[in-house]
This record gives sequence, C-alpha cells and structure tokens, in this order.
Amino acid sequence: MKISSTTYQTHNGYELSDLPIVIGISNTRVVLTDKRVSTYTSGLLTSVSTDVVSWQDFYSGGWVTPGRMFSTSDYRYGAFGMEMDNEVKSKVGTSIDFGDRWYDPRVIVWGSKDKFDEEYAGWSPYNFAHSSPITIIDKEGERIFFAAGAGNDTKGWNYSERFKVIFEGNGISDFVKLNATNNSQRGAIPGKDILFSGIHSTLGRVTTKMEISINPFDGIKITQERITDKIVNKAVGDILESIANNPLADGEQLNLAGYSYGSVLQAHIALQLTDKGIKVDNLILIGSPISDDSPLYQELVQLEKEGKIGKIHREDIPGDYLSNPKNDYELGVGLYQNRDPNNIGDGPHFDFARPDNPTTEKNEAAEANNKIRTLTKKLVKEGVK
Repeated sequence: MKISSTTYQTHNGYELSDLPIVIGISNTRVVLTDKRVSTYTSGLLTSVSTDVVSWQDFYSGGWVTPGRMFSTSDYRYGAFGMEMDNEVKSKVGTSIDFGDRWYDPRVIVWGSKDKFDEEYAGWSPYNFAHSSPITIIDKEGERIFFAAGAGNDTKGWNYSERFKVIFEGNGISDFVKLNATNNSQRGAIPGKDILFSGIHSTLGRVTTKMEISINPFDGIKITQERITDKIVNKAVGDILESIANNPLADGEQLNLAGYSYGSVLQAHIALQLTDKGIKVDNLILIGSPISDDSPLYQELVQLEKEGKIGKIHREDIPGDYLSNPKNDYELGVGLYQNRDPNNIGDGPHFDFARPDNPTTEKNEAAEANNKIRTLTKKLVKEGVK
C-alpha cells in the first residue's frame, strides 16, 4: 500500500504525517527543521541536506517500531499526534496520553474503561478500534464544522489545516471546513467579512415592525425576526446537506467552531439550526468579537440553559481588544491594534493563526500551533469529541 503524507509546521519544525486513511488518525513520521546541514570537503561545499531532528515508524496500533526510530531533540509526540508518557512503563512510545485516559499501543487497549461502554456490550470496555486499527477508525468525536476568520484563510497562512491536523490528532474528529466568506477575490482584504462581524456580532434578532395601538392598554406591539444573511444561509445549507448525506448516530456530537469572523458566523448558524430543532452540542468561539454583554451572546446563553446548545466554549485571546470587546471603543482599538499591514499576523488577534515570519529567529507558526494544541486538549477535557 502506498502511504501518502502531508506536511505541516509545528513547534519542533516541519512534521511529515500519514494521512488519516492509513490508520484513522495522523501519525507523525518525520520532523524536520528549516536549517540546512552543509558538508565541506577540502574547504569546498560538497552537499547540503535537511536537518532531521526525529523520525519514527509505527506498528498498526501506533507503537513505535523498536530500532526504527531516531531523535536528536525532546520531541514528545507519538502515534495519533498525542503526547507520549514514557515514564509510565519506562519505554519510548508504550504509553500515550489522550487527556482523559492513556493508551497502550503494544496491545491496542486503553488503560481505563470507555465511558460509552454500555453502547458496545459485545466488546471489552478497554478495546481500541475494536482491535482492528487498520480497518476501523476509533473516533473520539463525530463532526466539527470549522469557520475560519475573515477571508476564510486565503492569505496562504494555512491555519485551518493546522487546526484540522491538531484537532483530529487529539481526539476531535471529522473536521469539516466551511467555505463561507463574503469575499470573492482570494487573498484580498476581507472588508466584507470584517463588516459582517461588526454588524452581526451584537444582535441575533432585529425589529422588523413596530405597531402602536390606539388603545393605550395594548401598548406597543414589536415584531422581531431572526437576522438572515446569504453567507449564513449558505453555511446552514451546507451543514444540513452534510448531515443528510451522513446522518449523525445516537450519541454523536454536532459541533461548531469559529475563529474571529468565523465565530460570529457560527453563532448565527447555531441560532438557525436550533430554530430548526437541531441541537448544537458544542459552540466554540475563538477570539470572538461577540461581547458577553451583547443580546446575541445572551440569546446563545439562553439556548444553552434550554439544552438546545450543549455547551458554549469561549477562548478569548489575552491582550486582544477584538476578543470579547466591552464596548465600541474597545472594538475600535482592537481593529487598529490588529490592522496587520504586512500580512504577518501583527497583533494578538492572530495568536492562533499566525504564519512563520522568515525575518525573525522565532518560529511564530510553531507558537500558534502550541496554542491550538493547548486549546484542543482543554476542549477534549470539557467533553468535545
């Protein structure tokens, strides 16, 4: 079988990973840096090679193949992109930390019971992927629809793919990126998406009609309707089509996640889905310009209280005035603070999306990936899957 691979940038360099079709979740095979290793003979440059800091092969269950691994760094991640805890059994790659429980890839079993074991009475509560990790995907999650920030990640930063790899590698599976932007030109300044965020980050409903009765005891009759927008309607249609083509089974989650502009979009998507009687299990708002005090957020909270939204997860970015602004002044400060004229992620609002800046010694993309990984582990502990 030919094993395809994908490459993405992380805190330790560039990781070459198996695609999910191989064993269901990405396994990092090789970690490279952007350094060149030069070889000189008699003062002359004879060859240039890539700096390999780690490589490893895996058995089908995710155990590192003895004698077929190498590391020159403190690279801690093994099968499925999860962190190895080598102190548990004193051998590399024999205990993998999934957050809620640990996994032994040598015998393909969990170290503790599956919390959904009653749904699989014919199987051991400790089994992993029904003991067939090559043909069966052991999903920790069900479906998460992700909406990127303004412009839908078309500037070449590729943070949507990094979210996908890190989410799926840490147990939040079936990542689907929504194609939802008001911008028609790829890579252009996403003015329409920014305007959408400014207009729709406050209200979930608008007053469409106001009637004043002649009878003073009747008072004023106000009619309010749900805010509609062609991008919201398209995204809702895409999600409904996905669910129709691949229905969620009992107990499976429908999750929505959005970054920046995407969080405003997902908030309105959640309103429309719940209006249709569809429960949103988790609504994840990352760097969201929606204020806690806004009528829109209060409506989302009310839906959470009614059980129509399982849980709202906010990840506000420290020091970022675009995250949960308290008033219009803070929103304006945030827009100026994160104007980013050079397209390098200049501003705290881009902490989860920032690309690497080749003019600095730091690896900015790696730092962003670490933040995504930390957020992902937090979400998994809070029940997102």
